[in-house]
Amino acid sequence: MDYRYIVPTEVPASEHPYAGLFLGVVPEGRESAVARHIFDDLGARFEVGDADTVTLGWAVDFETNSDRQRASVGQSLEFTIPGADKRGVRIMEGHLPPGIELHRHNGTLTGKFTKPGLYDVTLALGPAVKLDPLGGTGTPGEQVAWIPINQKRARAESTTPAPKTLDGLTALELSQLAAEAMRLERLKAMEELDDGH
Repeated sequence: MDYRYIVPTEVPASEHPYAGLFLGVVPEGRESAVARHIFDDLGARFEVGDADTVTLGWAVDFETNSDRQRASVGQSLEFTIPGADKRGVRIMEGHLPPGIELHRHNGTLTGKFTKPGLYDVTLALGPAVKLDPLGGTGTPGEQVAWIPINQKRARAESTTPAPKTLDGLTALELSQLAAEAMRLERLKAMEELDDGH
């Protein structure tokens, strides 16, 4: 399912195609920024597919025996990246030929080749960012950080000394100790996710 079929209106070029989803939900004027974060950075789609990579190459006015696509300066390109209709897309390594642009919201490459040469790019399909709760303290209401998907989250550390015994602790101190233990447990689980990638 595509949102454009639900609300088939022409979206101004300055706005994200899915900005209309957030009308009345976020402060006025922030709809496109929120849509870019959710659909372009987080890779949200109305259908979800498996994470994958796609490698593409072009030989622009350049003779080569490689498997790169042949192209000429001035030639137009309109290409939909396989699988990008279901996942977010980002450049993982390499770069696009000059004049060619990646439209992350729909996974297309468009433009005109402007410079001869050999060009290779590897695109990753899936989220581009993830949440690092250690942007703050990791407690509800505290500021957190969005970091690149391949960056390690900060390690869980505590400045609260562990008591040798619980004898003599007040109810408030016990509650604080339990909250700190739960916070570290959540962060440790995220560390294990990072280590598993």
